[in-house]
Amino acid sequence: MNRLLKYTAVIYDANCIIYYCFKSGIGPKNRPIVIDSRPFTDKIREITKVLRERQKNVLTLQLIFDEITQTLLAKVVDEKLYEISHLLRRVNIDYESNAYLVLRKKLLKKINQKVQRLRYGEEWFSIDSQFQPNTQEIADMGMLYQRMLRDPAKQSKFLPRKRRIPSKKDLSLALFSKGKQLPLISNDSDLYNFNSELKDNGYCYEIYGLMKIQTA
Repeated sequence: MNRLLKYTAVIYDANCIIYYCFKSGIGPKNRPIVIDSRPFTDKIREITKVLRERQKNVLTLQLIFDEITQTLLAKVVDEKLYEISHLLRRVNIDYESNAYLVLRKKLLKKINQKVQRLRYGEEWFSIDSQFQPNTQEIADMGMLYQRMLRDPAKQSKFLPRKRRIPSKKDLSLALFSKGKQLPLISNDSDLYNFNSELKDNGYCYEIYGLMKIQTA
């Protein structure tokens, strides 16, 4: 964490932003079911609290923010509600029932409001709409990952069921960190596990895995 505090700002990926906003209670007030993305929600809130106390800023890209509001947020809400469907039945909400659909709509609206509050209501959070990734660099990064996927020495750094090339948007964040000379916090192992390789090839500044950051 101390390494991050050397900078005036840090960059968050889409997951970090969603996790930060993703916390809400449903059901009876005396026995609410808390919906969040533990342990990720707690971790990113701890990190953000320290950053704010030290008057540091948080940046992301417009294309990342658009992805959150257009597709990712709804996907995360659906995954979480499916995950806790057994808990919802305790408050008489069956999966995909009318009550479930009403809950989904309310939850999505509530969390989206928190996301928008970041954009318009927090001075420490900003979105860069000017940065345009170099298409050749994105293509070259894809080729680098292709080589690493075929390299037995690198294959263990990919998750067993997630051996893939990061999306162009995620690769753009890496390039953005290089352009800004600021660290990127990501929960995407396909990025932070290859921090050294990306740095050595000039494709990022520094990438930290969210859950690897120590705040205490």
